[in-house]
Amino acid sequence: MKKRIFATVLTIALMFSLSGVCFAAESVFSKVYIDSNEYTYVTTAKKSNDNSDAEIKIMAFYKADGSSSWTYTKAWVKATSSGEGRIGILNVWVPVPIPSAYRSAGKYVDLYAHGFNPSLDCRISGYWNVH
Repeated sequence: MKKRIFATVLTIALMFSLSGVCFAAESVFSKVYIDSNEYTYVTTAKKSNDNSDAEIKIMAFYKADGSSSWTYTKAWVKATSSGEGRIGILNVWVPVPIPSAYRSAGKYVDLYAHGFNPSLDCRISGYWNVH
């Protein structure tokens, strides 16, 4: 009986310790305001390995006031303030290059975004995965 309890506790502890490693590289963001003309900080995530690309998946766009919108489908995104811009597309995982200074495991990689239409600020929700 004691061995069974010990094995159960050990299994649960192992599951929790591994889940922290698996999810450390992903950040979920919700209804973050982004400017239409300038890159705006969205979120950050801590890298778990030394790869050169992150990924973003924008799950929803909203009007600047937070209300629902079906007209927005894209936004400019980049890894860190000095990164190279890419177009983030609604419901599609898009690779985003990480600048070389931020590629090491343990580094935090910020996500920045700005609206695709220069006259419309908006809000976005989604996932930022830096592996």
